[in-house]
Amino acid sequence: MISELPNHLVEEVLSYLPLIARLNLRVTCRKLDGIFRNSRRLWIGFQLLTPVFEEAEEEKQYCENLIAFFSTVPHDSIAHMFWKLSPDVLQSLLILLERNPESLRAVDIHNEELTDQVVQIITDHLPGTVTHLGIMGSPLLTDSIFQFILNSGCFLNHLDLSYDSLLTDVGFRSFLQHPDNKMKLSAVVLNYISYITDSSISILLELHGHCLKHLHVDGENLPNRVFKEIAKVSRKFTSHGISQFLQRGKLQHLQKLNLSECDALSNENLKEVAIFCPNLTHLHIAWCNLVIIDKCHRMRDMDLSGLDKLRGNHFGLIPFKMPHLEKLKMEMSGAVDERDLHWIVIQMKGQLEVIDFYHQVLKKYRKEKGSEGSRTESEVLTADQHVQIFEDEDGDEQSGSEEL
Repeated sequence: MISELPNHLVEEVLSYLPLIARLNLRVTCRKLDGIFRNSRRLWIGFQLLTPVFEEAEEEKQYCENLIAFFSTVPHDSIAHMFWKLSPDVLQSLLILLERNPESLRAVDIHNEELTDQVVQIITDHLPGTVTHLGIMGSPLLTDSIFQFILNSGCFLNHLDLSYDSLLTDVGFRSFLQHPDNKMKLSAVVLNYISYITDSSISILLELHGHCLKHLHVDGENLPNRVFKEIAKVSRKFTSHGISQFLQRGKLQHLQKLNLSECDALSNENLKEVAIFCPNLTHLHIAWCNLVIIDKCHRMRDMDLSGLDKLRGNHFGLIPFKMPHLEKLKMEMSGAVDERDLHWIVIQMKGQLEVIDFYHQVLKKYRKEKGSEGSRTESEVLTADQHVQIFEDEDGDEQSGSEEL
């Protein structure tokens, strides 16, 4: 029986269980509850994610229960705190911050009612161990919060200020260049902040490009892989800004770049992408004003949706310039003839998937056809039809369809 074992052996056994399983076991007997109350080891990695309440009274009651719960566990139990509650229950947050001065590594606060004054109070109470800080979702915050973050004394490597729509280049630039700023930012997320442009992003790359692994400015989330990624760049970037962005960023190891909807993107910028990002595997330039496709030998994924100037003659060299291409998205793209897409699919010999103008998936594979010999097939999958395009050994193209 586990109740007969010494406490240190029980603690050792419990440490191998997932945290939720440990919490469930805690309420089964007084012995386990006592072990949990006195063992920091069993709480390592605890992440607190608060829910969202519509009623203030429910939120207040939740906070009271939360504080009561954490009064029964050792100090320094929380590693990551994601706080979605309103500033009305700020005191509960401050209590939890004070109870975890050594264990807390990440704090994310997401609420549209956050003000500069509230952020100042929070940053004044942040433990110096915090390296990941997110202050998100408030249209009320101003550039003052950059100074509050500096005053916190935290040595951040991850900063997320998404949806704080009033933040500007002036504040962010001052934050980056401040003589007291000794941070080494490896991840910066600035989603949907209209006034952050290439002016301050270029400085970010110049000062932190050597350690930056994840830069996300105004776009859809991309996962943080083992190496550097740049998600959707702001539409307010200029062509010169993009050029500086690529040249200063030390992006020789960059693998994913999203420049979609960046109106100022030019053909020269695209050539610079090929030069300064030699290891690029994913490039998204949807809805831009481009007419060329440059040499990127490692390319595996391209999004060329909405490129009105794109023509079929631009695709002839893809099999030679991008021999590893696996996915090509062509929705709403110019006057590209479907035969050109079929030709690319066949030339890529079974590795490429194309999404055409009408969002049909064009695939390909090699298949034995009995006495007819080997043929390369390209198939288009729509909602209600299966269309195949064949290339026989003599090079003639044939097609056929059948209802699925």
